[in-house]
Amino acid sequence: MTSRITIEVDFENNNQPMIRVIQDRSSDDVRDKLLKYFAEKLGYASTWLKVKFPQYGPENALIYTIHPITPEQLEEEAKIMMEQVRVAGTPAHD
Repeated sequence: MTSRITIEVDFENNNQPMIRVIQDRSSDDVRDKLLKYFAEKLGYASTWLKVKFPQYGPENALIYTIHPITPEQLEEEAKIMMEQVRVAGTPAHD
């Protein structure tokens, strides 16, 4: 089995990193199936995601965790973002 997932990292957009995953929907590789299952659980819709990094795993491995922000968590996460905006000195928009 050969995974057909392509991961592109782009730093061109005002130096803001973006990761784009391109999935071959006809692949039967387990990695592709895991990615498909992850996307299905998100509902194939745009959603708010949270990235936790870095965490350290075995043998000093870096672990990045990406997970959806549930509707119940959204208000608290918005408060955290607004505090980060305040600390950075950037005017917030209501």
